[in-house]
Amino acid sequence: MAVPLMVSQIGLCGCWVIGGSICVDVCDYDELKTGKRREGMYSAVGGFVYKATLALVAVLSGAILVWAGVKEGEVTELSMDIINKLRIMYVVVPVIAFGLGIWVMINYPLTKIKMLDIQRQLEERR
Repeated sequence: MAVPLMVSQIGLCGCWVIGGSICVDVCDYDELKTGKRREGMYSAVGGFVYKATLALVAVLSGAILVWAGVKEGEVTELSMDIINKLRIMYVVVPVIAFGLGIWVMINYPLTKIKMLDIQRQLEERR
């Protein structure tokens, strides 16, 4: 149980770094388009999305348990059918989420070259 937790925490640290980097890029892009610097607004939206995601995970976790056949209030052993369904979801959900994340990052429009151009334009404005 400890190994997956440690591995996932390393990945989550990477997500925080990437999220902050993406926010900076988006703020630069927004400043180029609007002339306004709005880091606070983007930070607030990011915080809301983070909290909404935690709530969604809690709801989906309960829905998965109901789908698998776990009954509320029963303190009995889980059948092999329920355990197998939970194992499947333990693999399927992260794989789908990881694949979606890869797809989003591949299609992220603000490349390094584009960001260097945006930063150059912003410096010329200032």
